[in-house]
Amino acid sequence: MEPVRRPRVARETRLLLTVALLAVAALWALARLRFPDPPPNRQGVASILAPLVPPQGFSGLERQIADLSSRTSPGLEALAVTVGSGTAVTSPRYVAALRVHDGVAIALPGPGVTFAPGSVAAVASHDAVTGLAVLRLPSGPAAPSAPSWFLRDPGPPRYVMQTTASAAGTSLVPVLVGGLSPSDAPLWSGVAWVPGTSAGLVPGAILFTSEGEWIGLVVRHRGTPAIVPADVVSRLADRRLARADDSPRSLGVAVQPMTAALGDLLGFHTGVAVTWVAADGPAGGRLQVADVVHASDGQLLSTVEHWDRHLADLGTAPTVLKVWRERQSIDVPLTPVAITAAEVPVAPARRVPGITARVAAGAGSEVTAVQPGSLAEAAGLRAGDVVTRIGSLTAPSPAQIRDALGATAGRPVLMAITRSGQHHLMVITP
Repeated sequence: MEPVRRPRVARETRLLLTVALLAVAALWALARLRFPDPPPNRQGVASILAPLVPPQGFSGLERQIADLSSRTSPGLEALAVTVGSGTAVTSPRYVAALRVHDGVAIALPGPGVTFAPGSVAAVASHDAVTGLAVLRLPSGPAAPSAPSWFLRDPGPPRYVMQTTASAAGTSLVPVLVGGLSPSDAPLWSGVAWVPGTSAGLVPGAILFTSEGEWIGLVVRHRGTPAIVPADVVSRLADRRLARADDSPRSLGVAVQPMTAALGDLLGFHTGVAVTWVAADGPAGGRLQVADVVHASDGQLLSTVEHWDRHLADLGTAPTVLKVWRERQSIDVPLTPVAITAAEVPVAPARRVPGITARVAAGAGSEVTAVQPGSLAEAAGLRAGDVVTRIGSLTAPSPAQIRDALGATAGRPVLMAITRSGQHHLMVITP
């Protein structure tokens, strides 16, 4: 009887199976090291209910804010402020100030707000057009200055840490802001970042990243909250500190933005239009109402914001204005002087068609009433307006206004007025 022959596995097959088993064992060992078994469920709750338990995320956020506060607090100060002429508000108010140098800090207290006596050593400088205050704080241990943050990716939403101030000091609050869009900010001599969503931003607050980098200041930019970057704020603060004389200065001129109608009438569409010139000021006899100032010292003055920034930076330094007048550009050198105020007496009233007006000695004519349906009403004149120029006539009398309005022959007429202390140009089209 022949022996039973068992099938034999080829040697190559045995080697292949051995290698496969070893590979599986190695993968299992690595998986155990990388993903160890979870601890046993001692509470007897089925693992399928685990997703219903909310994660403990707020404790992590609290630790992050506490750590960030400990790192930023040495450079922050909570300063008491008052409103108006030194009268304290009923409930005390505080603003946050940030040390940018040893003993020097910046703050944005807001319009009509001043620092309470004793809250700071001295206000070293105040920027009139932005409200930025540069402060000299009492001497003490050197505080570390926060590193500035630079915008690398403006697109995605991000959380920022915003300061709040109270009698207890400063604290940080997380705020979500949308994508940041750069916008020209002439008042700050730089750019501002306008967030897509900014419901939680408070003007005057100081912003940090979650790593403690200084982002900038929250400001109101063209009616909406925006962020002025840290480097822009620092440059303006340094310029203000470098000025020896911080007293307010003036050229004795008021201006307004150019409009399409003004540009067509005056033949120049870029710059600011002069609406009033103080006769005894630096520009008296040099500038005229309806001049268009479009540049100064090599810088374009495209908007009223550019004009305000340039004027605030002048101090006592002379300037040369580029002025468009009578279809040509001329240079007008001027030197700022300290701001002074003057009162204008008012004479008895006279009647003119469409307007009840009276002579305002040395200024023109004050409108006391406007007749309904008249040319004056159509032009937008109001009671209390002072007409300081009409056409080429400066300080016109009521009779001159009447004659000028009657001689328009359907052509536009330029009128300069003063309203509630502000100066405006109007184009009257019969």
